[in-house]
Amino acid sequence: MEGFMGKFSILIGFAIVVLLYSGASYYVGLKLLRWLEQLFPTINSFIFSLIYSFLAVTLILSFLPFSGSLMHKITWLGSHWMGVFLYLLLFFVIIDIVFLVLKLIHVDVPPTMNFFGGLTVILLTVGLSSYGLYNGNQINEVTYSVDLKDKASAAGVKLVFISDLHIGAVNSEKRLNDIVSKINNLEPDIVCIVGDIFNDYY
Repeated sequence: MEGFMGKFSILIGFAIVVLLYSGASYYVGLKLLRWLEQLFPTINSFIFSLIYSFLAVTLILSFLPFSGSLMHKITWLGSHWMGVFLYLLLFFVIIDIVFLVLKLIHVDVPPTMNFFGGLTVILLTVGLSSYGLYNGNQINEVTYSVDLKDKASAAGVKLVFISDLHIGAVNSEKRLNDIVSKINNLEPDIVCIVGDIFNDYY
């Protein structure tokens, strides 16, 4: 009975997450479509909905325990979409709150502000997502000098700690050669690999 209740609770939790994500996706998709309609009045809403729905579904599919080259591509796309989606959701909510506050204090908001508000969301999302992609592909090196009480036992020992490899995430495995070269150039005595080595089902 306890095992059944545990699985039932997981199922309910998963259903709630999917419902929340579906609602948030609908909100973001509708805001995007309304903004694009101002920019491109003849935009095909059906085609937009298909493309947007596919992107939204890739995030859910990326959590399923499947393997293969197709699944790897879906995971790659879903991982990127997750970052873009969260930025869009955050900034659209902020813009809507600002407009709501202005309305409550009886400040007239010109119709053009809806367009510029959406444009601000798009530019911020593109800018921050681009920076995130760039920063995520950088190999950050930090050096520390540690003083020990018993200096004789570890005099001149050089340790290298490497973490957050996330092998399997957004083609991060392609950076392994560069990482190994950087470590070898440091000529360490000991190399410790800690935390988040693999990603998903790699």
